[in-house]
Amino acid sequence: MAAALSLLALAGSVVGSPLRAPAVSVVAPVYHSGWYPLAVPSQDERVTVVFAAKQQNTDALTTFVAEVSDPVHPKYGQYMTMSEVNAFTQPKAEDVATIVDFISTVCAPEVDAIQGMVSCDMSVADAEALFNTEFRRFTQVATGQSVVRAKDYEIPAQVDVAMDAVFGLHGLPLPPKSRMTSAGPGMPPAVTPEVLYNAYNIKGVKPTGSTANRMAVAEFQGQFMNASDLKVFFQKYVPSSPASDAEVYKFHGGSQNGDGIEAELDIQFIMGTAPGIKAEFYEQANMDFCADLKNWTTLLLSDSDSPKVHSVSYGWQGNLTQIGCKDDEVTAIDADFKKLASAGVSIIFASGDSGSGYAPPTPPEPGQCSRTEPGTKATAYTGEILKNLTIGVPPSQPLEGVWICCQIAGEEGAGEGYAGWTYQPRKCAPNKPCEADCIILKTITGKTHKMGDYGGKATSAPPTPPPKVKVNLFPSWPASSPYVTAVGATRFINDVVGGPEAAVSNEDHFGSGGGFSPWAFLEGTTYAKTATDHYLRTVDPSTLPPAADVPKDGRATPDVSALGTGYAVVSDGKPIPGGVGGTSASAPVFAAIVALLNEARVQAGKPVMGLISPFIYTHPAAFTDITVGSDKVGRGGGVLEYGYNCSAGWDPVTGMGTPKFDELLKAAMAVVA
Repeated sequence: MAAALSLLALAGSVVGSPLRAPAVSVVAPVYHSGWYPLAVPSQDERVTVVFAAKQQNTDALTTFVAEVSDPVHPKYGQYMTMSEVNAFTQPKAEDVATIVDFISTVCAPEVDAIQGMVSCDMSVADAEALFNTEFRRFTQVATGQSVVRAKDYEIPAQVDVAMDAVFGLHGLPLPPKSRMTSAGPGMPPAVTPEVLYNAYNIKGVKPTGSTANRMAVAEFQGQFMNASDLKVFFQKYVPSSPASDAEVYKFHGGSQNGDGIEAELDIQFIMGTAPGIKAEFYEQANMDFCADLKNWTTLLLSDSDSPKVHSVSYGWQGNLTQIGCKDDEVTAIDADFKKLASAGVSIIFASGDSGSGYAPPTPPEPGQCSRTEPGTKATAYTGEILKNLTIGVPPSQPLEGVWICCQIAGEEGAGEGYAGWTYQPRKCAPNKPCEADCIILKTITGKTHKMGDYGGKATSAPPTPPPKVKVNLFPSWPASSPYVTAVGATRFINDVVGGPEAAVSNEDHFGSGGGFSPWAFLEGTTYAKTATDHYLRTVDPSTLPPAADVPKDGRATPDVSALGTGYAVVSDGKPIPGGVGGTSASAPVFAAIVALLNEARVQAGKPVMGLISPFIYTHPAAFTDITVGSDKVGRGGGVLEYGYNCSAGWDPVTGMGTPKFDELLKAAMAVVA
């Protein structure tokens, strides 16, 4: 605290203009998935920029985590306290001071010297001057989500070397999470806590309700739970538990009376699977997924008594540049996961719902969308209108708006058979950004001619990509961090409750996310190598994607699986017809199982499980191997051209399989530590 106060005092004493040279240039990501810079924000609009100062000794933690997480190592379970982790990795005071010195010219920053987080709320005008950039309001056309983000920007060289990452200048929120239900004919059987107890033999641990063992869920898309629904859920499905078991122990930034189906699913099933263990609820805003993750991990690391198990049902299964997550941001978050593992914290992530994450090659950009000559000058086409959008136009760069309109027409109109587009600037109001109409046309019946207008016709389909194109397969991140445990999804074969399980399939409208991480800047794993090597050595190679496109040394996911269909979630006081599905259902169930193992160990005076993935791979007999199914299923149920099949032993669809709780408990209690 004293360090933080001294830095705040320093911030108030610094005067002068922002440092400018030498500088490091950061190029803005090319956003996809329907995000467009549709407006120029007001110079008075506020933006929040957060710097993460360079942490120390994070590389040294790699060996430490490997040792304390390995159940056959003499140091197993000998974790650091959170305070020890923070002291070991705390950024240098001079690095934090360098960052504060840079931004204190435009704000009085909030400083967490222990975690090295420096936050500054500033106007767009100040941010543009400080970072030598311009801001635009990016809007997701389909969902209406909107954020203010920078174009290319600059960071002084001395600040760049003092930090791990900066958040808030680039980066997008995740798209709203769609509800995966199966109402109607052929709906899966209802999965309740009782079904889970029986399927996985969950018994033999009696929680005491002690604060020494707690679990939590984290929400990242503005999702809130509902306390009334939680009570109804317990009354209906866990009737033997006392009323106190249906109460969340602590909230962190969230509300007790929301209506988010994901949040309802997470909290109801982590608590319903492990009734009696105290649960906490973390809620993060939905503005920038990487920034929100970093804020959440900072909260956990700043709490000397954080819950020991956390379930997270969010992630991105695709190229991380699509949501503006830069490599340095991902690396900084991954380092926090490593720090949490050093303190014995288990982080459980859903492995994703897009199967192998196969992404077809992106076709070439239509030639008409040239930045220098987009469309035909002084021409406005008329006809049947598909969409009419308002876009912002910087007065100094009028062609930017034309190019944006052309891009929107090509990407948003292609699936609807658009014929062309028209760009018509409006008269600029004094001291306000200019605006223009971007009109996407279904048909073209005529045209007019006026200076300032632009128009273009739909081009013919771009050429088919050449046959030898790299096959991009994307497992979900952060599930593919080596310091978290990834959970895939299964279903009852032929919907026979209590019977054998297979990987989820097309009829479930999603695929169990998995594969090999392509992100070389993230660490791989050693604990899963024997299992993954066995898979690659024994699987029929004809079922695999092209060998050159499988990053065999990348982090392999998932680690385990659990049922992922038909979850009987209570919303608005009653169960949702058909239930809810996804790996986001599987994750809180496995997190609850880890919490129950912790409960048994804590009662016996043993340390908690911590990073449980190495334990999983050293105890294959504690899991039911899933050998039926594949992950060649996308979100929505579509068939993917490339992916993986279930196989004997570990596979990239269901991992090591589904849990046998009695065997897990026996193995957990037999470990010496």
